[in-house]
Amino acid sequence: MRLPRNISLFFAVLAWVFFFSFGAKPVFCASAEKRFVLLLIDGLNIDDIRQGSLSSLDGFMRQAAWGLMNTAVAGPPNLESAYLTLGAGTRTRSPGNLPGLTSFEPMPGEPGTAAEVYGRRSGNKVLQGVVQPGIGVLEAANANLGYQVRLGALGQVLREAGLKTAAIGTADTSTLERPVVNVLMDETGYVPYGYTGPDLLCPDPDAPFGAWTDSEALLKRIEEVWDKVQVFAVEWADLYRAEAYTPFLRPGQDDALRKRALARLDTFLQSFLTRFGDRAAVLLIGPAPGNKDLQAGRRLTPVALWARGRKPGLLTSATTRRAGLIANIDIAPSVLAYFDLPQPATMLGRPIMNLSHGSPLDELGALERRAVVNFYQRPFVIRVYIVYLIVVLALAVVAFWRPFCLSRWLNVLLPAGATVPLTLLVLAALPPQSLPVTMGMIILFTALFVTSFSRLAGSGSGTLVLSAFCTVLLLTWDLLNGQHLVASSLLGYCYVSGARYYGLGNEYMGILLGAGLTLVAYLLDHNPTPVWSASLLLFFLLVAGSLLMGANGLGSNAGGTLAWACALATALLGIKRSEIQLREVISAVLLAGVFLALLAWSDWQYAAEASHIGRALNLASRSGVRVLLDTIVRKLAMNLKLLRYSLWSRVLLMLCFVLTSLFLGPCRLRPQFMRERQFLTACLRGSLMGTLVALVANDSGVVSAATSLLFPVTFLILLALSTMTREKQQNQQELAMTRN
Repeated sequence: MRLPRNISLFFAVLAWVFFFSFGAKPVFCASAEKRFVLLLIDGLNIDDIRQGSLSSLDGFMRQAAWGLMNTAVAGPPNLESAYLTLGAGTRTRSPGNLPGLTSFEPMPGEPGTAAEVYGRRSGNKVLQGVVQPGIGVLEAANANLGYQVRLGALGQVLREAGLKTAAIGTADTSTLERPVVNVLMDETGYVPYGYTGPDLLCPDPDAPFGAWTDSEALLKRIEEVWDKVQVFAVEWADLYRAEAYTPFLRPGQDDALRKRALARLDTFLQSFLTRFGDRAAVLLIGPAPGNKDLQAGRRLTPVALWARGRKPGLLTSATTRRAGLIANIDIAPSVLAYFDLPQPATMLGRPIMNLSHGSPLDELGALERRAVVNFYQRPFVIRVYIVYLIVVLALAVVAFWRPFCLSRWLNVLLPAGATVPLTLLVLAALPPQSLPVTMGMIILFTALFVTSFSRLAGSGSGTLVLSAFCTVLLLTWDLLNGQHLVASSLLGYCYVSGARYYGLGNEYMGILLGAGLTLVAYLLDHNPTPVWSASLLLFFLLVAGSLLMGANGLGSNAGGTLAWACALATALLGIKRSEIQLREVISAVLLAGVFLALLAWSDWQYAAEASHIGRALNLASRSGVRVLLDTIVRKLAMNLKLLRYSLWSRVLLMLCFVLTSLFLGPCRLRPQFMRERQFLTACLRGSLMGTLVALVANDSGVVSAATSLLFPVTFLILLALSTMTREKQQNQQELAMTRN
């Protein structure tokens, strides 16, 4: 059906206005200070700040903006990768311990000084400063990550702008550990000023590995180059050193050693802030969690920014769009923004900014608790949920042969499985609980929802439709109000892993797609509707749903936008046909692609702060189309990996098996069923098309494909079982009448 031109124009204008009403550009307000200090405290956690372990920070806390930082790197977590990521502005990895050395120090295991070894390895001759002799190894380790990595991007931009840098500090244990060079080195592995030698340690027979950080020596090294340097990376590693010594200690000694390290840190901070606090902007960072915190899931580390003219509160960035949360890839762009320098295209982070808040540390404590609880509970809850779905779907296949035995139970069990995402969305609004309590609440809330829906609807399919309606309604409301429920749900995304911080995750993207199409199919099928009205409704839902999934500030899900648009376009173009034609499939895909391209282009060119969709186009415009090709290859590789290892692939296979059984098994949904219920057929066919697109277009397409099929397949199962039961009852009645 061809829509009138004025109606099409109206919806186009509506879509444009709706899209640009969202998104605000975060601004990093550069200070008039001429110095920027990255104060790197290895092994620091938020409890050290909140519990008053560092009394000298009391005044600092009242003047600083605080946040938690995601510390994810490209490989296994370690201190070297963490520092390398801070300097690159994108996730990187280090294959091992590659210490940076002061130029005149002897090179371990190779003749010559560090400067000489660095010269023959890199081809660059230096006379002073700190060098990274392993720069070639690091470049090789980051050459095939699936995205562009520019090691030393921060130091390189500062150097090209004529700003001097210094790396000062050492994390030596029983071996040389000096990762601080990775933060401010340029792309050749060189920092013009600094010191990482053993003179920064003071011997102590009671200290871990026999030495603590020498505070006075560290402060003296900073003071020596203060007038020459604009950006400092200063490392304090006593907490790291104390924890690295833990395997050698008797039980209980580790806590005592950590307390001593914290006391020394408190003294150092007092001296440091007294000397330099009013002379520079200071960004205090926990670059990586300690081993204990890592094992406990506490992978968000504290970060605080102090600068004259900046109000205290919570830190955030356009990367996370979450109050109190930033990412490690935001540090390098923040330093560049402070000096009003351009950000390279390879830096994926965004400058940090602060939001006013009365009690930031309490807010950060609650944020960390939610993140840790979700990080640990999510795998178990999802695993149990997947097993439940597989078992119930298997029972449904059995019921195709014996519908009388299982239909009654499946009318409850199947809608319950589809209602769990709604339950998890509701529970996200409540405080986090222990795992047993969480499981109990999931069962209780799901039972309450299903019981209530069943009493209102009176049938299994009606129960499912009410569940779909509530799920779509709550998801829409949450997307329009900041996505807080999706972000906190156990079926949502994880702040600790850092794959996504805002918008609509792939799990709930699939749920919204499947539930939305099922709801529309039911409403059109049960209410006499002219074809033109149904077409107009589907077109409106295509536009509105695509904006909801893809707009900046809302879903920001490119794959979901493409899947939704393909699904609705397929339903719209095939609404008059019992069988879809190839040209209609191609037309649907092209229409969805054009719509997504317009959204992405608008996000890139006009949004106040582009989401990852617009940023991908920006990167491609600056670095070539190969960037987009690399992204596509990376997504396909991730999908192939998930097909092999993800439990969601088992759910997807089971749903496909059930769907096949519906048409080829004992129930055999007949062709006349498809012809008689054209609206239902068109919408469910569209959902299948959306599922296929979601499988290909998302980097975790297996998950989105499985969740998008859940509602449509469950709906078809309930319809088939209801039809089979009714037909069998009629046959029995006819047989009884014949016998009588």
